[in-house]
Amino acid sequence: MSLNPFNKELLEFLYALTLQKRILTAKQAGPLAGVSDRTARRWFSFLRKQCFDYYNYIDSRSIGLEYHEVLLFNVKNEQIYSIIPHRTYLMKCIDLAGLKPFTQISYWIPKESMAEFEMFWRAVEKTGLASCKVMHLEPRAIYYSPFHKTLSSAGINHDYADADYGFFSKILADRKEKQVFEPLLIPLIFESFLENWNARIIWFNIKQKIKGKEKAYFGRQSDAPDEIKINIIREKLNYLCDNYEKFIRQADIDYAPFNSDGFITVLLYFKCNSDIAKLAEKTACHTTRLYVRKSEKITSFYFMTDALGFNKILLDLAGAGCSNMHVSIKNSGATSHYYKKRKIKFPYNDIFIPETCGWKFELNKYLHELEKLS
Repeated sequence: MSLNPFNKELLEFLYALTLQKRILTAKQAGPLAGVSDRTARRWFSFLRKQCFDYYNYIDSRSIGLEYHEVLLFNVKNEQIYSIIPHRTYLMKCIDLAGLKPFTQISYWIPKESMAEFEMFWRAVEKTGLASCKVMHLEPRAIYYSPFHKTLSSAGINHDYADADYGFFSKILADRKEKQVFEPLLIPLIFESFLENWNARIIWFNIKQKIKGKEKAYFGRQSDAPDEIKINIIREKLNYLCDNYEKFIRQADIDYAPFNSDGFITVLLYFKCNSDIAKLAEKTACHTTRLYVRKSEKITSFYFMTDALGFNKILLDLAGAGCSNMHVSIKNSGATSHYYKKRKIKFPYNDIFIPETCGWKFELNKYLHELEKLS
């Protein structure tokens, strides 16, 4: 079979991957698409050549962190973006109402530090370095439509509306609480969930990062040779494999055809009393994928679509009684705080406290850095 980025069987294979809670190997994924291991390996190889990212997205609440978004307008000094190290993503957008640029930054903040986090951004406003809007949102769910039925080289098929989005709505409704875990699980979660499950490689990746803290992570084995620590890591990785649902939100897929020049990237914030899951299901069929976050006060939709889909979505939201709508598009020149692949580069080694399994938030330090910029 000759492959191209929009091959129907390939897109059907991709969609099957989205219906699993965690990433799969070629051997695991083959039966889902009714193909051999060899074919699945060939498809994965082809996909990676097409700018394909496939990774486990960590549920931040499971490790004691809450998701926040900050919108910054009239930024006078972009160094403020880097003061708080808990950042996971940065995106520059254009507000369509006033055609004004702004920056959206995502953070994972310790639950007990949320008030201090808001205090920092109030201090930013007092310095005049930016105008800020801080939002606390629940962990997101991504809604994927059946790619093989909705996506082609011609664009998005907006007439297809027969998909079952129940799997993704369950993810949206899932509210995990902080899990009880050993300190060593934190570096393993961040390293292994970046598609690296080799215990030896993981150990040598984290060896320098936890230097001076070995006793907190390994206890009586802190002075043990590398091979013993690698065996300990291998044992903990097996635990993570068996208990992945405690820490993983869902498998995340990004693929070059989702981001073609014919699509626009849209960020919406709005208030709505309608069923958000049903609204998301109605919206998803007009997108390549839809990121949904919600709270009691506000809902966020982030998606890629074409001009027709954009109009249909806005009309649907208006028809559902959504109000206070803030519409923006992504600036094509925006950069993110991600690896070459879109995986969170989170400095756990600097802010995790292994002795208590908690997280640092050093407000006074951040305020001092802010003073230097004002």
